[in-house]
Amino acid sequence: MKKIVALLLAAVMVFALCACGQQTTDSTKAPAAENTETADKGKPIEIKLTTTDPSNAVTVIDLIACCDEIRERTDGMVDIQVYADGQMLVYAEGVEAIMSNANLIMIGSPTYFVDYVPVMNSVVAPYLFPSREVAAEFFKGDVWAGIAAECEEAGFHVICQDGLIGYRSVIANAPVKSLDDMSKLRLRIPATDIMIKLFDALGCNYQTMAFSDVFNACQTGALDGLEGVPLTITSNSLWDAIDPLYYSLTNHTLDCYGLYVGMDFWMSIPEEYRNIIQEVLGNWGTVTTQHCVENEENVVYAECREHGVEIVELTPEELQEFRDAAEPIILSLERGDELLAEVQRIEAELNG
Repeated sequence: MKKIVALLLAAVMVFALCACGQQTTDSTKAPAAENTETADKGKPIEIKLTTTDPSNAVTVIDLIACCDEIRERTDGMVDIQVYADGQMLVYAEGVEAIMSNANLIMIGSPTYFVDYVPVMNSVVAPYLFPSREVAAEFFKGDVWAGIAAECEEAGFHVICQDGLIGYRSVIANAPVKSLDDMSKLRLRIPATDIMIKLFDALGCNYQTMAFSDVFNACQTGALDGLEGVPLTITSNSLWDAIDPLYYSLTNHTLDCYGLYVGMDFWMSIPEEYRNIIQEVLGNWGTVTTQHCVENEENVVYAECREHGVEIVELTPEELQEFRDAAEPIILSLERGDELLAEVQRIEAELNG
């Protein structure tokens, strides 16, 4: 009798989990067959897709379009809802939920998963990718395929990693075209190990203050500027804090966005639906990269110039000085030599 009661209670609990349509960030993994059972009963598989990007960003607009297509192609059986603006389960909380196999897909940086696959930190090493074209080819190649397989063994699936959102460069009250120029500036940088190593190597005077304090620090002259993507300038009206204002295309780091999902949860989705999700969201990186480039060139840079921001382009020779300074950092990272060799091979092939 006790065994029968226990089985009945377990059945009730499974039914309750299915009815919720979502998981929490609790460390208990969901039963792998949960979503297959849900699909068989004719109920949609509900998935949350989370991002820190604002709801009006091109990346989010493209994601919503992808999710609409998936919903249509699965006749509503896969319902992916996009939560932008960092509303829920991002950064460490998102990683925890992914690794607990919640009904979640998260946009993020490879660095989020460095504790599980150390080489993911090397993928976004400074000055690793000389161009978006080289990066795009890298993420199509065998070296990346091997890293993606390591991710699956570690417990998460990378749907795509080629959302090449933009390069980070120097925003300051003076142009930067050499290491000597860099050494004369006081810049705010993110408090990450790899950024600190980079700006040490570049000979820059830097501070790692909270971003919320940057505008005032620039306005009062405590800082000469900061590093960031072009959108950092326009979204924060930095021309009101830094005068004159130069955006020097040092291109020290390429932001590479990926879409991540827990492996057990991913495999619990019926194969037919899983293939559709992979096809559509797997192409999101390519699509949104192009849209980000167009938005940067036609909207963001135009607004910068309208407010007197001077865009400073560096020659290949000038950029090489920065790349040479950063190379020891790449080589010090997990399998950095392997990644650098592959990138150099691709670059030579594309230029050949």
